[in-house]
Amino acid sequence: AWSLFNHSELSLLEESLKALPWDSLLENPQLVLLQAWLMQSQHRYGEVNTLLARAEHEIKDIREGTMHAEFNALRAQVAINDGNPDEAERLAKLALEELPPGWFYSRIVATSVLGEVLHCKGELTRSLALMQQTEQMARQHDVWHYALWSLIQQSEILFAQGFLQTAWETQEKAFQLINEQHLEQLPMHEFLVRIR
Repeated sequence: AWSLFNHSELSLLEESLKALPWDSLLENPQLVLLQAWLMQSQHRYGEVNTLLARAEHEIKDIREGTMHAEFNALRAQVAINDGNPDEAERLAKLALEELPPGWFYSRIVATSVLGEVLHCKGELTRSLALMQQTEQMARQHDVWHYALWSLIQQSEILFAQGFLQTAWETQEKAFQLINEQHLEQLPMHEFLVRIR
């Protein structure tokens, strides 16, 4: 199921998840998390928080530990996308404190969110460092859409800092990644073309 999500097979994934009864999802909280990520990717932010709150209410002992940290990483992404950087920062920091080192996907998400928050606050040097860290982790674990997002963010930060040539070169790296990993279908590709 995660492979479908990571390869943007969202319609098939959504139909598959809809076919499962709620009790089956509760037995495997990773499926609840996946369904929430799917909703987030479709900009259904209110539904994400409702789904996660319902799952936390019904799944015993989920308010602690790794799964709760993964929920917080997703909530942080939703908060930054919904224009709430303070809440995004709080949730991303909580997630990073609670996540085990091997839980790379949620670590990538939380690190990216912190980078975006710092960008919003005008702390460009720190933001750039976190976006470079996000890119490195995303490439290492083949999470290509976050690698692309971090490159786009890096180019915008570099542009804001006045490093136009370096921003251009970073965009070139992003286009190269799109071609190598066949990411043309992602909305981020169109966004990159527009900011170019």
